[in-house]
Amino acid sequence: MFSHTDTMSGASATLIAAVAALAAGIAEPGPARRDPVAATSEAISGTLVPIMLADAIAARCRWADPAGAASRDAALARWRRANGVAPFEAALAAVATQAPELAGGRERMRAAAAAQAARTVAADPAACARLPATLAQPQYRIRRITTRATPLLHHLAAVLEESVRPRRAHAAR
Repeated sequence: MFSHTDTMSGASATLIAAVAALAAGIAEPGPARRDPVAATSEAISGTLVPIMLADAIAARCRWADPAGAASRDAALARWRRANGVAPFEAALAAVATQAPELAGGRERMRAAAAAQAARTVAADPAACARLPATLAQPQYRIRRITTRATPLLHHLAAVLEESVRPRRAHAAR
């Protein structure tokens, strides 16, 4: 697997406070965590990993086994709908618009997922045929987190926009 921990160098106090609030809403229940930013990063990364792996395996299989692409793409589309992936990704995009420094971590995760998918399909071509069954496994059941995180991420994007707007206006002068 790959690491999902990235630092948010230069993040404003507003970003950290908003992320801490986000962590309280989407982090796994359990003992209180000492670092809400790490908890949020883990929750979001833990949700992005299955999304990126599913997309990467499907993409790699389109190349490796084009004959089965339509059925795999349909299974992937059903999985994405059932797990609220599109609204979650839209909310993440809204946050990234306000905090572009977060995009680097996502791109590294996407590249790692593509590399892992290439290794998986090369080592086991039958992985393509098993994609629908793979998507049914517990680690790919992410709806609970995407459902909780989506409105919180939209709120975070709004908070960030409010904190960035005065600086942008001042910089434009």
